[in-house]
Amino acid sequence: MFRGHAKSFSSLMAASTTPIILALSLIMTGCSSSNETLKNDSGRTYKLTILHTNDNHGRFWRNQQDEGGMAARKTLIDQIRSEVEADGGKVLLLSGGDINSGVPESDLQNAVPDIKGMNLMGYDAMVVGNHEFDNPMKILHQQENLANFPFLSANTYDASTGRPLFDAFRLMDVGNMTVAIVGLTTQDTRKIGHPENVSRIDFKNPVRIASRLVPMIKEQADIVIALTHLGYFPEQQRPNAPPGDIELAKEVSGIDMIIGGHSRTALHKPEVVNNTWIMQAGENGNYLGRADFILKNGQLTLEKYELIPINPEGQENSIKENQDMLNLLAPYQQRGQELTMATYGNLDQRMEGDRERLRSRPATLGVLVASSMMKKTYADLAVINAGSIRASLPQGPVSYRDILKVKPYNNFLAYINMSGREIRKYLEKVVSLPENTGAFAQFAGLELTIKGKQIAEIRIQGRPLRNNRKYRMVVNDFLAAGGDGYPVLKNHPGYVVTGYGSAEVLRWFIETQSPIKASNFAPEGIIHHPDTTSRGRSSDPVSSLTIKTARPSPSGVLN
Repeated sequence: MFRGHAKSFSSLMAASTTPIILALSLIMTGCSSSNETLKNDSGRTYKLTILHTNDNHGRFWRNQQDEGGMAARKTLIDQIRSEVEADGGKVLLLSGGDINSGVPESDLQNAVPDIKGMNLMGYDAMVVGNHEFDNPMKILHQQENLANFPFLSANTYDASTGRPLFDAFRLMDVGNMTVAIVGLTTQDTRKIGHPENVSRIDFKNPVRIASRLVPMIKEQADIVIALTHLGYFPEQQRPNAPPGDIELAKEVSGIDMIIGGHSRTALHKPEVVNNTWIMQAGENGNYLGRADFILKNGQLTLEKYELIPINPEGQENSIKENQDMLNLLAPYQQRGQELTMATYGNLDQRMEGDRERLRSRPATLGVLVASSMMKKTYADLAVINAGSIRASLPQGPVSYRDILKVKPYNNFLAYINMSGREIRKYLEKVVSLPENTGAFAQFAGLELTIKGKQIAEIRIQGRPLRNNRKYRMVVNDFLAAGGDGYPVLKNHPGYVVTGYGSAEVLRWFIETQSPIKASNFAPEGIIHHPDTTSRGRSSDPVSSLTIKTARPSPSGVLN
């Protein structure tokens, strides 16, 4: 880690363009690096290795297949540091954000084990991700104070005062090199962040901020790194979407590399846009990104890049876990598992998770799970596959462990803003999928009249579907990718993957809505037409089915 000559740019930045530039100019004049830049240095070669992770989402401990985990990652980082420094090089370790939200052992402890683990590994900086705002600002600032590394975001402001909430960048003297690290947070946070936590925060356009900031920083630095949580989206048509890494590289010259996050993309080969290398290391600590650079005569060259897997299942030579990290994290893992035994609500009766029922007809548990997804994302309707529900919920107190049995896969929620015409086309495909399989759909916020395999009527939020109206539909990311034969949605321009785990969302919903009355989630309205085939079980005489599901109000959500 490099601390001695790190320079920051914090609360002196004001909201309007002129004060930003004025404040920045004053800061840059007053804190030039202890070394001159090396742009005109001839002959010598300087080596810099960038190690990076992103979107770890609480996975400080290895999973049930012994994959990932911070203990194995530390072993790998220590090995690379020793190798690089023995060869005369320097190492920076960076995080593309979203350390929060995804695993109960971490979530229930406010990501304290994650940050302590990152301290032990020696992270040099982290950009603030959208899921850092799943917690109130008080918790986020506690996390920031616990970290031995800066939380960076140049475009995140207090909306009421116009002052920045985090340092915008750091200048670090890394050996004889001056490296600038600029943090940029996605404007998606405004849409998918906790409303109570982001309502008083202004997420400014990252491209506009960077276009003012980078030219000034460039005068002080040999290397400029944009540490971003914007997402890598190669699709060219993203109407109304906030800027991602590709737009940033195209619009802002002078950025040497973008170390990214948010889209959770495993880029095994960097994308080069406008002479900027774009890199990202997947998700959940599955990889450690390694980029080996050479700086000579002011020119930066990428010598080698790889994503190093952290103990994937089936790997012959596994990475040994670091004992110091295990000693640090084991008590948090034990405490986290104890916390999963705590109860978070009550059900007035058992909700059946029998696979035969869930995979052949609308079920109360299916409506409950879909309703939790809908309310968390402020969606108009929710669609899930019956195969994502694996157990029943008991009558009486419900523990987190009970919920994890129902939702063991914990897929991320994703929503799509679609026209009514697109919704109809999607649902027509969904209801045609084979019954008695995991593909059978469960719904919330939706009323369908199905005759045979054809949809006769669609009502959303109690009103007839309008073809030209925009609706928000929530699914899980497995279905969005085409899982179980569902139409692929992840390339839709209105697609947003939230990073909310479905198990955590169900826990939150049961806790905030308890006591839960099962009757409030019972699908209803079956009409008999013996002349056509049934969507239900083959022995069921029902031939036309109207599904009416709960329509939870959007108030009082997201905690």
